[in-house]
Amino acid sequence: PAKFAALAAAVEVKIPLADEADLLTAQTIDIALTGMATKNFGPVSLSLNVGIVVPLGDIGVFVENDQANPYLQGGIAFAWQAHERFIFLAQFQFNSSAYSDITALDAPVASFHLGGRQRVFKSVFATAGIGFGLTDASGDLFVTAGLDTYF
Repeated sequence: PAKFAALAAAVEVKIPLADEADLLTAQTIDIALTGMATKNFGPVSLSLNVGIVVPLGDIGVFVENDQANPYLQGGIAFAWQAHERFIFLAQFQFNSSAYSDITALDAPVASFHLGGRQRVFKSVFATAGIGFGLTDASGDLFVTAGLDTYF
């Protein structure tokens, strides 16, 4: 067992389900490999992740037979358990561009997010946050909310 941190790896596959005319998603199947490490310091946790995403197929957004490039993604997150039912969260995340051939989309994306997570029931959590883009290619403002359950 690792004494410094808990280590993990994840393999993910994204299959597009949106309408092909939707400009908010590429029509690629994406395969991602990510390495993760988490270290707990009492009520505080620090997590790091870094990985590569490989899009497969025609992106189907701009021109016929256009391909997306593999890109790097990662982040660092800080969590503080302020109460047995509430956690404060802070996260920095980034990714390089999958579209190096498209000038308007060839810049990296980075953002910073703050939020919290409240235990509502034994295995139900409410999460909310706000984020800010840090590069010209990033979104300006992100607002998130969710309700999660674990089985």
